[in-house]
Amino acid sequence: MNKTCTALTLLALAATAQAQNKTLTECRAIADATQRLACYDALALPAVVAAQRFGLEGQPDPAAPDEVRSQIMGAFEGWGPTTIFTLANGQRWRVSDGSSAYWRVQDPKVTISRGMLGGFNFQIEGLNKTAKVRRVN
Repeated sequence: MNKTCTALTLLALAATAQAQNKTLTECRAIADATQRLACYDALALPAVVAAQRFGLEGQPDPAAPDEVRSQIMGAFEGWGPTTIFTLANGQRWRVSDGSSAYWRVQDPKVTISRGMLGGFNFQIEGLNKTAKVRRVN
């Protein structure tokens, strides 16, 4: 696990403990702007961390999303076995099933979703073909 994910996880745990039993209404009632912002951040941070950790976890986290939507910036021409995709959200994924596809498009939107037996499926919007992928970072 890289340092960024570790730091985000620790922040999420601290924020979750701090925000336990707080609601949006309670945050709104805090007069001090810095404390109010910290309260709002603590409410939202666990979901952000879960999305960033998508694909890295050993066991699926029940709070983690079922899919991540992002984009590949620039020209895209398809994939082959072991191709690595870098998404706009910073995640990197490698094709793990030996599949290939050729399709030229600029800045395609992508979805990576949970597959069977802990795997992940990569799909480009508008292309009716998927690849099995594994998270690199």
